[in-house]
Amino acid sequence: MVRLALIVGVIAVVFVIYAFVNCLVTDRMQVRALPKPVWAIITLIPIFGGILWLTLGRDRSRGVSGAPDDDPAFLRTIGADKAADARIRDLEARLAELDDDDDTKK
Repeated sequence: MVRLALIVGVIAVVFVIYAFVNCLVTDRMQVRALPKPVWAIITLIPIFGGILWLTLGRDRSRGVSGAPDDDPAFLRTIGADKAADARIRDLEARLAELDDDDDTKK
């Protein structure tokens, strides 16, 4: 029974530390309801504070992106890369032709 209490205690301490550090490194714009320093203090309440922070305190909707193919800005860059690659291939072909012309004139 003592071992179980010790294991549960260690898990509780690790969870409190995780919630506290997570609160400290979270961007101020992603904190909901209360100011960030208040949330930092709340996370120090064993177990309950961490649960409150993770469920109510941080806004998980911002900064969390889906798959890249869901992002229109990302999809636009794919087409731009293909167009740039085509221009580069065209320029390389022209340079190769110019090099061939110079070699035949010598």
